[in-house]
Amino acid sequence: MESPENFNTPTLIPGKILVKPENFDSVYSLSEDKMLESIINSELNKLSVNDINSLVPDYIVRRKEILNYILSILIFVFVSSIFFHFWLKFYLIWIAILWVFAIFYAIFTRFNLMNYIIKKLKENPKDKISDVVLYVKNEINNKYNNSKIWLYILVPIIAPLFIFLHPRIFYEWTGDWYAARIYTFWVLNYKTAEIPETYNGKPVVSLRGNAFSDMYLLESVKLPDTLKEIRGQAFKNCVSLKSVNIPKNLEYLGWSAFANATSIKSIVLPDSLTYLWWEAFNWAISLQSVVLSKNLTEIRWDTFRDCISLKSITIPDWITRIWGSAFNWARWLSEVIIWENSQLEEIGWTAFYNATALKSIIIPDTVQRIWWEAFYWASSLEYVKLPKNLPEIRWDTFEYCTSLKAIDIPDTVERIWGHAFYGDSSLSLVNIGPGSQLSEIWSSAFRLCPRLYNISIPSRTIVNERAFKESPTSILRF
Repeated sequence: MESPENFNTPTLIPGKILVKPENFDSVYSLSEDKMLESIINSELNKLSVNDINSLVPDYIVRRKEILNYILSILIFVFVSSIFFHFWLKFYLIWIAILWVFAIFYAIFTRFNLMNYIIKKLKENPKDKISDVVLYVKNEINNKYNNSKIWLYILVPIIAPLFIFLHPRIFYEWTGDWYAARIYTFWVLNYKTAEIPETYNGKPVVSLRGNAFSDMYLLESVKLPDTLKEIRGQAFKNCVSLKSVNIPKNLEYLGWSAFANATSIKSIVLPDSLTYLWWEAFNWAISLQSVVLSKNLTEIRWDTFRDCISLKSITIPDWITRIWGSAFNWARWLSEVIIWENSQLEEIGWTAFYNATALKSIIIPDTVQRIWWEAFYWASSLEYVKLPKNLPEIRWDTFEYCTSLKAIDIPDTVERIWGHAFYGDSSLSLVNIGPGSQLSEIWSSAFRLCPRLYNISIPSRTIVNERAFKESPTSILRF
């Protein structure tokens, strides 16, 4: 073999041209697949098809039209629902539905003209590429404008803005009067709202549940005095609500009516109110002042739970029961006023749990039951007057009342349950009179009371061996 330096340029045959690689079309230097696509694109350009995505078969056009209408409906419903202020989970579900639909849309309207032509070429390998491209172009002659999709998206977004340009109130006819069922957001003003006194010439007597719930930007509401009831969750999660007039004829305030209304500072409940349901003001963390109806008979579960700004409460005389957790975590509640004529019979489980600012409380003699943990962790509580007819002091009632220095145990108390005064580090005096009927002191009742050096109890009282564990207490019997 000759070395490169001895290699001679071939002699050209007269009349012939030396062909070099650069003389060929660059397309032939591509891979087989890329070369085929380039040739097909060239043929499509000759047929004035510059956008291969613009040609789709009839069945794809029909699918897109149907799915576009469905998409518009879904978007319209979703955007309109925003004005109805549903709960957050509802919108998350709708977003998931739209996302799934978008994936479904992409899959079922997918069509690739290039792949379709290549498929036809493989089915007819002897045909010219130009003939196959021409055949496909004539077969699929639908030019679909993909930009139309924006029309189907924008129209259902804009339409609700005009529909809810002004407030809309949906009413429920009861036969004699109307109930305001739901109040929608409105574009021009989303901070204030008003319910009229009448509708179609009839009075508006009721505000239904969730009528204003989850209206996060709502600041002020005006209610008519014709209202006699505000149903459950009517203003729940209205975190910006600062002002609302309670109708002077209101009789019923429902479950969680103002729950999580974190900006409201004061509430005056009219004396016409006879039903105040649980969690009515739960987590109303800015609530500082409350005037209760004189005709209430119960303060129910969690009514003022987590009202951490509430400083004082007066319990009306007709209240017979303060239910469990009624003032749970009302950390700044420093004053609970219960008048001498009170008919109170029961204080529920964790009613004043963690009311860390409460310093004293006089419990009327009408009270017959104080449930467990009623004053658990009321760490500022210094003075408690127990009712003279109390039959027992239950589990954890005064646990971790670290400021409590002395307690008088009524003669009627027969049992002090476990952990009743657990961890009361300031407790130094427990007065048990000679007429006491105390029969049992349970485990850890006075555990971790480092200042309780002595206690006198009846001779018949059974004391659990752990009742004074980790306390320096000497037991004297009489």
